Amino acid sequence: MQRHYCKPEAANGPVELYSCRTAGGRKALLSICGMGKVAAAVASQWLLLSQKSEAIINVGVCGILDPLTKWSTGQIFQIRQVVEGDHELPGLSHTVHVCAPLPRSDLPSADLVTVDKPVFRDKIRQQLAAMGSLVDMEGAAVVRVARIYNRPAYLIKGVTDFAANGQRSMLYANLDAVSVRLAETITRIIDFQL
Repeated sequence: MQRHYCKPEAANGPVELYSCRTAGGRKALLSICGMGKVAAAVASQWLLLSQKSEAIINVGVCGILDPLTKWSTGQIFQIRQVVEGDHELPGLSHTVHVCAPLPRSDLPSADLVTVDKPVFRDKIRQQLAAMGSLVDMEGAAVVRVARIYNRPAYLIKGVTDFAANGQRSMLYANLDAVSVRLAETITRIIDFQL
C-alpha cells in the first residue's frame, strides 16, 4: 500500500479500506474485498452506500479460457462485458452485463465470465469459453451491484493462468507479479483518466 501512497482509512465496515489522492487531487478509496462474488458484492454495496462512492473500479486477477489465444500471463485487460457462467435458470440464457468503458483507455478489451469456484479443469474451461475469453470470481457481482445503485463499474483484470488442468501452480507463481502490474496500471488510470 505504501508503494502507491495509500494509507489506512478509519471506517467501520466489512472490508479493509485505504485512501489516497490522485494527481488531480481527488480522493480514491481502495478496498480489499477478498475472493468471490459474495465478498465483491458486499464490498461494492458498502462503498456505494456508506462511503458514497461515485464509481467502482474492480481490479483483480483472471484466467484465460481460450487455449489458442495469443494472450499471455501478465497482460492487463479492460472488461467490455461480463456474464455469470455458473448462474443460470432453466430455459433462460445468461444475462450479459455491460461494463462502463474507461475514458481514453489504452488497455485491450475482453469479455469476462464470473464463476463461484476457481477453474482448473479443461472440461469446465471449454464450456465457459463459449461465453467469454477470461474468467474470474468477482466481476459480475460488482457490475450487478453498481447497476442497482445507478453507478458505473469498471473492471480491470490481469491474467495469471490459463484456467486449465494443473494451472493452479501457475496462478500462484504469477500472482505477485500480476498484482504489482495491476497496481501500476490502475494508478496510472486513476491519475490521468478519472
